[in-house]
Amino acid sequence: YGFFHPALPEEPLIFVEVALTRELAGDVSALIDPGAPVADPEQATTAVFYSINNALAGLRGISFGNFLLKQVLSELAVEFPRLKQFVTLSPMPRFAAGLARLLNGELADWPRERIEQLLADQCDELQARSGQASAVDAVTALLGRPEVAGHPPREVMARLALLYLVEMRDGHGGRHDPVAAFHLANGAILERINPCADLSDRGLAQSHGVMVNYRYDPERVEANHERFVHEGRVVLSKALQRDYDKHLAGDA
Repeated sequence: YGFFHPALPEEPLIFVEVALTRELAGDVSALIDPGAPVADPEQATTAVFYSINNALAGLRGISFGNFLLKQVLSELAVEFPRLKQFVTLSPMPRFAAGLARLLNGELADWPRERIEQLLADQCDELQARSGQASAVDAVTALLGRPEVAGHPPREVMARLALLYLVEMRDGHGGRHDPVAAFHLANGAILERINPCADLSDRGLAQSHGVMVNYRYDPERVEANHERFVHEGRVVLSKALQRDYDKHLAGDA
């Protein structure tokens, strides 16, 4: 799906790629694999938006994505009435950089002691994998390994990603992650965090392979947008809200 201009009938201004599936997607390779079996779109229950691109360099910085997503969502709901959920599978392009700052103790709100407390229940596993007594040192050491199998446990990466998405700001007070800022401002729900979802060289370099599902609920989009814009509140799925309340809310 895309937006076109009459002066450029063969080239979209912006386009989005959508996969129709029967479940929430948590692995980008399964969506783009040309050898994967083709499912019957009439049986699909989930629309997964997995790539949104401005096609023209001169239009970068002009946001058509909000309008395109909402229009495509409306059209899909009419064309495929069995669809029950509309989600993205989105990158975290600044997660690796933000996590490095966190682990290096560069964030005043998150000193080393708070991170150690956050990961206290994972310390034995981290120590066994890395040989480091400190959770912070263990995560740092494991992320430095070239092989993905040697990286920190999925639970550790998911928890650190949740901290990053909900708590971390850039130098101007906005969200550190631009993709999160885009979807949350559009009224999406932070639905699920997926470690090991993008094991491409770029995915590992930018986000240690972590990707995110944002869910668009047509009945809640406007209310979620208002909460985020006016209160700075990130609306979480029930599962992520439980994780946040258990591991992060007491320290926030």
